[in-house]
Amino acid sequence: MSNPLYNSIKVYIILIIIIIFIKPELIYDKKNNKFKSFGTKKNQTLLSFHVIAIILAFILYIFFLLLDKIQNKNNNNLNIPYINQHNMIPQIYPQPYIQYYYPQYEQIQ
Repeated sequence: MSNPLYNSIKVYIILIIIIIFIKPELIYDKKNNKFKSFGTKKNQTLLSFHVIAIILAFILYIFFLLLDKIQNKNNNNLNIPYINQHNMIPQIYPQPYIQYYYPQYEQIQ
């Protein structure tokens, strides 16, 4: 498991395709052959397709992030902090020393 974001995107796409092909009755209206809209009225649902897709994306990312953290904790051969392994914090490099010339501050002889 190299990258939690990449893995969660792969699984997310597969699960969304499965949901589209299965068309569960909770989110799909078979009489009208379309997904139910969001709402509480007849032929509407609180768990519409877009709500399930958003919740699924968050759950998958958190799952793969925790799974990756557990694996890195078990394989703690490196003394690099977890966040720096995924380059989430930019590296700060020392700036070169630049000497400026200010002629107005020269001593007058």
